[in-house]
Amino acid sequence: MCIRDSYYYSGDPNRIFPAISDADDEERLSTNKPNSNLEQAYAEVYEAIVATEPACLIDLHTAFIGSIPFAFRDPVYYHRRRGQGLSRADAYALQERVDGMLKAFGFTIINEFVSDDYLSKNLHRSVSGSVLNRGGIPAATIELGSWMHVDAGVVDAALQGLRNVMRWAGLLDGPMEIIGGIPVLDLGHPVRRMTAPYAPDSSIVHHLVRPGELIQKDQPLVRLTNIFGQPLGPDEGLLRSPADGFVVWWVHGVVHYRGDPLMLLAVRDDSDLVLPLPNS
Repeated sequence: MCIRDSYYYSGDPNRIFPAISDADDEERLSTNKPNSNLEQAYAEVYEAIVATEPACLIDLHTAFIGSIPFAFRDPVYYHRRRGQGLSRADAYALQERVDGMLKAFGFTIINEFVSDDYLSKNLHRSVSGSVLNRGGIPAATIELGSWMHVDAGVVDAALQGLRNVMRWAGLLDGPMEIIGGIPVLDLGHPVRRMTAPYAPDSSIVHHLVRPGELIQKDQPLVRLTNIFGQPLGPDEGLLRSPADGFVVWWVHGVVHYRGDPLMLLAVRDDSDLVLPLPNS
């Protein structure tokens, strides 16, 4: 277990792998912001990964308090810039391979943020986003539940999922294993992640629903109080769900301040997972 931090970079170090195209990097370089030493090192790591021509890449993470184990599914972008990039047909074929890989892994599948947020948060420059969208290799981030402790049931399920992916890729013989020991949620339609609700003011947060529980639009999710237990704000301090779906995790902490996110939700996603790269 480790804290995701770096002595050499003030931001999230898993947001500085190579961008989808060199043109993106050149646009940034034109603003006199050269790659940091860590970015240069990550570029070498990326090149070492793709040089092995892997069948796929699985990046294992842990998440927030009480998080259910799940898999993030990234969008795939098509573009042609200076001889680089995926065609539209290739992008759809790649997303189909990602879908097969994640179904083989067997965890709950949650699509990433909508495209504008995905790109603005530099998620396309995570290790999985970069290998997927720049390298054209099936890749995904798997969240193995809460951080700072080891849940043996999640470990067993992850090992089952990894072996299943190896079978999907033709690297291991034998029948697919049924994932057990963890909740696997399937609402019958795709879902994407949504950060909500946010604290409207400083308060003590009382969670009313647990990770993995199904929720309905306008259902109370949290209750905000002061240190004396008195509700804060309108509606008796209740913050309600913006949509149907389920709770993925609680954000760390009991006391939160104005603007703090309080939960991650999974809500219905009707968007396309194969998209043209903006400005391409």
